[in-house]
Amino acid sequence: MRFTRDRFSVIGKYVAGKTVLDLGCMQYTKRQASGPGWLHRRISSLAKETVGVDIVGNKASEKKYNIIKADVQDPGFDLHRKFDVVVAGELIEHVSDQKTFLLNVKKHLRDDGLFILTTPNATSLGIFLRRLFKLHGGISTAREHVLIHDDQTLGRVLDIHGFNVVEFVYWQIESYGKKKYFTPLLKVWPDMAAHIIAVAKMR
Repeated sequence: MRFTRDRFSVIGKYVAGKTVLDLGCMQYTKRQASGPGWLHRRISSLAKETVGVDIVGNKASEKKYNIIKADVQDPGFDLHRKFDVVVAGELIEHVSDQKTFLLNVKKHLRDDGLFILTTPNATSLGIFLRRLFKLHGGISTAREHVLIHDDQTLGRVLDIHGFNVVEFVYWQIESYGKKKYFTPLLKVWPDMAAHIIAVAKMR
């Protein structure tokens, strides 16, 4: 496996020129939405068409982008169309009903389409250090999270629900200016990165 410092370096090659459904697409502050890390904006810049879905609406973003307010855990969630690619960036860790969520992904994915998700990594160095020094939060990276995966459990839940993993990549955001403190370490142990990117196909 490998790691990247920019998840869009992986995602971009799969969404370019495609129809894309971006689940959990919103940023929750104006600063995040205006920053370079907003995945929905970057997808929209390359995709043929992008439809966003989020349980939290944002009027300003909805006017500029095609964003629908909906709950992806709702069994009745149905846009009555299929997409080349379904993306779920940092979403599955908020989802208590993974079965319904993944069924809804399959409902909206073409037979030859791709499902791309990113999520915090349970074996990350940050989590190890929080547990070692008994820092606040333990293995959880945010109070809204209901679960956390490593590559094995994520691969297993995708397999159970009819997906084959095409690619696993570890993703590390380094927030210490321009210095890449963890890069040498992650070249040896990429599974200690903060996040996992999974690319999967339906069986």
